[in-house]
This record gives sequence, structure tokens and C-alpha cells, in this order.
Amino acid sequence: PFSKFGSGNLQSLKEIPESQGLSVTNTLVEFHQKYYTANLMKLSVIGNDSLDVLESWVQESFGQISAEKGLRLDIPDKPFRKKDINLELRIVPIADLNQLRLYFPLEQLQTEYKSKPDVFIVHFLEAEGASTLIDVLKKKGLITKFEGGLDESSSGFSIFVLSFDVTPLGLESVSEIT
Repeated sequence: PFSKFGSGNLQSLKEIPESQGLSVTNTLVEFHQKYYTANLMKLSVIGNDSLDVLESWVQESFGQISAEKGLRLDIPDKPFRKKDINLELRIVPIADLNQLRLYFPLEQLQTEYKSKPDVFIVHFLEAEGASTLIDVLKKKGLITKFEGGLDESSSGFSIFVLSFDVTPLGLESVSEIT
């Protein structure tokens, strides 16, 4: 599922599917009917109004959601194919932006919410004291900014991402950053 872009254009969303006898609209409606059901959702409501008022608002806003038993979307434990690991993609942005993103597929971290290992790693990497990773990369003129954290988390995997805003020199020296 993570081997394709999450958006499309006229060609990929209309022309190609139509040439194959497919309707993107019908496919989306079928997906919605199959997976967008109350048994697969959770809702929390907090408010100062009475329980009756809150309940009426919920009914008004969410009452039309199908109560049929929907199917749980099966997401594979491995979000990337083997050929997508250690892959470098260079995308030319419309905006004036130079960014390096490193994605690390991990085991599911949702169950580790109490110890938050992802937060610990980011805290360690974001340190900007003398001779830290960020300090060294900034002093070498390779990056201007760093962010990190979980980008995606599902029932079988997590994706940890490190994101660097790189300078033109950093863009030429990606291997030194990685």
C-alpha cells in the first residue's frame, strides 16, 4: 500500500481507469459502503450540555452511518515491498523546498504507548547541543531544520520518519546526512 502516491491526476483517476472499463466513482462508493460502517468506528463526545442534548447531536450528525457489519480493512504487516526498501526517490517540488525524508518501517508501536519509544528517539535526535547530530549537520551547512516521529501507525506496523530541510549543499551531500 505504501508503494504508490496517495493522489492522482486526470490521467490516473479518469483516463486510465476508463480505458480499463473501471469507474473510480463506483469503486469509491463500493469502498465506502463496505468499510464505512458503525461497527468499525469509535466516537467520543465531551461537552457541557446534558447527555440528552449530546446524544441528539450525535444522532443528527452520525445517525445515517450504516449499522451493517462492515469488513475490517486488511492492512498487511509489511507496508513496503522488498523492492521499495533502500529506494531513493527524487521528486521535483513546485515550491522552493529541499527536503530529505528517511522512512523506517517498524513493528507496530501502538502497544508501546506508555513507554513512547518513538518520542524518546526523536527527543534524542532533536537535541541541538554542541556536537549533536543536528548541531554538526547545521554547522556543515547541510540542513536548516529537522523533525522526526511516527508518520503512520496501523495494526501491524509503524513508519518512523526523519525529515530534514536541506540546503543546496545538503542536497548535493545526501550521503553525508544519511
